Amino acid sequence: MANIYTKEFYELLDAAVTEAEKKGITVDLNMGSGWNANSQFVKLEDSMGNMALGRKTLGGSVLDASPTVHDPKPEKSIFYDGNTKKDEWSKEDVWQQGVLVAELTGEKGKKYETKTSPMAGITSAYNEFIDADGKKITYESPVQISTTNSVFVDAGDARIQNGNLTLNKNDITVTSGKQYEVIAMYYLPTGARGIDSEKRPGL
Repeated sequence: MANIYTKEFYELLDAAVTEAEKKGITVDLNMGSGWNANSQFVKLEDSMGNMALGRKTLGGSVLDASPTVHDPKPEKSIFYDGNTKKDEWSKEDVWQQGVLVAELTGEKGKKYETKTSPMAGITSAYNEFIDADGKKITYESPVQISTTNSVFVDAGDARIQNGNLTLNKNDITVTSGKQYEVIAMYYLPTGARGIDSEKRPGL
């Protein structure tokens, strides 16, 4: 396999796709989180995007007392932080998709852990994020939410106004003593460049 940063790689890729089309075969290319879909030649508006989540947990008594919830701000992956080019986005580039409110079951999934890859060595557990204030957040394990007592509200719905979600009484059953997860979903651009684009030769 040729190095993806060389002209030879794209010549081989073009030949493979062309031959596949002749035979009626579909070639599915794995496009990851801006790697390797982006480069120094890709503009921000043409770059790929990721989903970013903003999360907070509310008690049933709090949610029952005030059905208006301030939407959590997006938490960005640690891969957008530091000395990479992936943090080159502004608030105007982040688009809210909607808000999910769901009862927590109290159960948790398997703990996040680092793994070892024969290609990449030790890989991240993907459980670290940066909040809107620049603070690092680490989640120990996934939470489980109820699929029968939850509601998703699209960003275009009238219930979402100026960064606040106002729930209707029939949207979700709220019980004192239980906890509810509020998850705001956002589109986040990957950035105009890949992490190491400055090191790549021009193609």
